[in-house]
Amino acid sequence: PSTPDSNAKIALVYSGDGVCEEDCADAAAEAARLAGLTPKLVTASSLASNATADQVDAFYKNVAVWVEPGGYARNSWEGMNKKMQDSLKAFIVAGGGYVGFCAGAFMATNKIGGTGAAGLGVFPGNTYPYSGTTNQRVTWLGNPMTIYWEGGPYFYNLPSTVEATAYYPDNTVAAARTQYGSGRVWLSGPHPEAPGWWNSTGSS
Repeated sequence: PSTPDSNAKIALVYSGDGVCEEDCADAAAEAARLAGLTPKLVTASSLASNATADQVDAFYKNVAVWVEPGGYARNSWEGMNKKMQDSLKAFIVAGGGYVGFCAGAFMATNKIGGTGAAGLGVFPGNTYPYSGTTNQRVTWLGNPMTIYWEGGPYFYNLPSTVEATAYYPDNTVAAARTQYGSGRVWLSGPHPEAPGWWNSTGSS
């Protein structure tokens, strides 16, 4: 994709294979709205496997960030055709943003958690499932708080280019951000975007 416009206001929110059915995409879209962006839900079929360069550019036109919700990271990544996988990585390299919640965080690294399966590879270091509680205590940007959690990762083997932005009680990293190419990547194991009803019924 061409270099993202600095005035871009669209957030592509993935809602395809692997994304949990309990409003994970909608919660991610609402987080984008609150950040002042216009969310647009997309699936793997939103970009054809034989899409031309012009069609890829049109897909990412006015897009500021890709948001990857919770669910099942391997299913989401492997459910995308190679054109979408490659163009997403190129979008970030060129200056786009990537936000990953839970499964979206697992998906961003070279290997998805402890599965050994390949991921997007835009975040250095490793992820592994944290052993937490639904109402998880974290220290977020220096402030103690409780955030919804369900199966999300902690991050380790992080180089100095990664900034930890949240920690679990055992001091492992719960959220972090870094630069990839000209783009920015922000990942969270817990769900800061979670709607209140998840606390009573659970999500992913």
